[in-house]
Amino acid sequence: MVVDVEGAWDLLKGVPVTLWMLSSVMLLSALSPACAVHEFTAHRMQQFDLYGNQYGSRSSLVNMEARGEVASMLNRKCVVVRWAELSYESFMELVERGAGSIIILLPLDIVSVDKKKINEWRQLEAELLLTKVPIPVYFVPEDTGLTLIHNKLANNAEKESKSSVLYRILSTFYEDGYQMTSSDQQESKPDKDVEIHTITGKLVGAGVEHKLPTLAILAHYDTTGLATSLPSHAGASGVAAVLELARLFSRFYADPKQRPKYNLLFVLSGGGKFNYFGTKHLIFEQMDNQDDDGLLPQAEYTMCLDEIASGDSLFVHVSKPPKEGTKPHKLLKTLNETWAYMYPDSPFPLAHKKVKLGDELLAWEHEQFSLKRLPAATLSSLESHSDLSRRSMFVTRSENNVDILSRNVKVIAEGVARHLFEVSCENSSDCGEVFEGSENGVHTDFLKAWMEFLASNARSPQLMTQEHPVVTGLEQALGRYAHDVTTYSHKPDGSEPEFVVYDISETRLQAHRIKPALFDLFLGLAITAYGFLWYLSVLFFPTVWPLIQSIPLPIQVRTIRPTKID
Repeated sequence: MVVDVEGAWDLLKGVPVTLWMLSSVMLLSALSPACAVHEFTAHRMQQFDLYGNQYGSRSSLVNMEARGEVASMLNRKCVVVRWAELSYESFMELVERGAGSIIILLPLDIVSVDKKKINEWRQLEAELLLTKVPIPVYFVPEDTGLTLIHNKLANNAEKESKSSVLYRILSTFYEDGYQMTSSDQQESKPDKDVEIHTITGKLVGAGVEHKLPTLAILAHYDTTGLATSLPSHAGASGVAAVLELARLFSRFYADPKQRPKYNLLFVLSGGGKFNYFGTKHLIFEQMDNQDDDGLLPQAEYTMCLDEIASGDSLFVHVSKPPKEGTKPHKLLKTLNETWAYMYPDSPFPLAHKKVKLGDELLAWEHEQFSLKRLPAATLSSLESHSDLSRRSMFVTRSENNVDILSRNVKVIAEGVARHLFEVSCENSSDCGEVFEGSENGVHTDFLKAWMEFLASNARSPQLMTQEHPVVTGLEQALGRYAHDVTTYSHKPDGSEPEFVVYDISETRLQAHRIKPALFDLFLGLAITAYGFLWYLSVLFFPTVWPLIQSIPLPIQVRTIRPTKID
């Protein structure tokens, strides 16, 4: 092998030093392949203010290294933990230990989870929903990639707890980890443009509209679980029932010969989980506006439909039982008689609970009417307003039994029809069924379709814009069966808002597979030293070359000087 020293020196001098440094970095980088990235959608924990009280996660930004929940050092780290392994005490312990953020993995299938465990999860959810958490908290349905990440972090934490100090120091140089980064690189902020939308439609009876008595049927369409943007089956049955009742009675009102001397008003309200905000402001607006022909404050009675798709019973919740002989009393009596005729083995109890004026949060929707001395009641399959399934993301399809919903809708429809036409049902021989047959009867498929549609969409109040599929879908559906469908929009008070909601309900999180920071420091020093050696070799090549020549090599090196040509 023949090497031209002077030619090589001239060549090396012509190459910029930065190019030598870059080639060195590329050479060392090739020894460590690019880190893997797992990207997934994360649903942020609720963040809202209600009557000046702050609830939920108060932050949204995530950009920190991940750790398992039992790791010794959690300060400014992102903790990845499974919901099934969490308790309220362990959650608060993670916050107190300085965790920078928490990612909670949710099970993909909760149908197979036993009822006792579901109740424990709902209890934890209810406690966290009332807790102010200063750090970002996200919920993610667990997939294969997240399972691998969780197991890796758990193994690292377990090794760390059982190893010696020397092992821990060495592991900081070679142990793999994960960096969690959110796509939204800014903190959440209040949504000042939020509006709550309430949809109304009516069927006008035979006669002059404003001189006829009105019966209102109402349900709120939104729901609130611990995660803002996660869909839930909770609260879907009341909405489906209102639409089915509108469909059933629209056939009567379409025929002038069968039209009763009653107005029917259907209301789908928003802000139900924010203390029935939509219902409250609709009552105020129609009571204060003397020129408005709103029927809600003038209604003879308002039936609020809550969760009516579970359990054998149907409870009638009232703030004050109606006086005997009044129209509200006759309506409830007719409903009771109808229920007793159709389902004699199941109870139809009246549950009396007074409105506590000192409480900021109301128990049932009819209490907004009771505060204005308007007659109303809530029909629900749940015996208590504190039932955890009313505000939970852990409500399964099996708990919303469409057959039970169909049964209850039929009872309500039959009872209301008898009340409208003033048909007694005291004797069983007088009780015929109005809504029967394939055409006039309750359509279970209709109810099922609406239940599935509502359950497949996240319905937190802050997401329910006027363009939201649920809002537009309800407007169109009610418009097919009722007349004068109107959407009312209300904003919280600007100076003292009843509630404040925040943006960034969901984001994209990335889990980058990384080496520890100390490894990066070590690698950086190594690259710097390697590049510096190259720089010195190039700078002092004539000096270094004789040293290289002195090394015995199995090849022959001969210096060739260029021949001078005269």
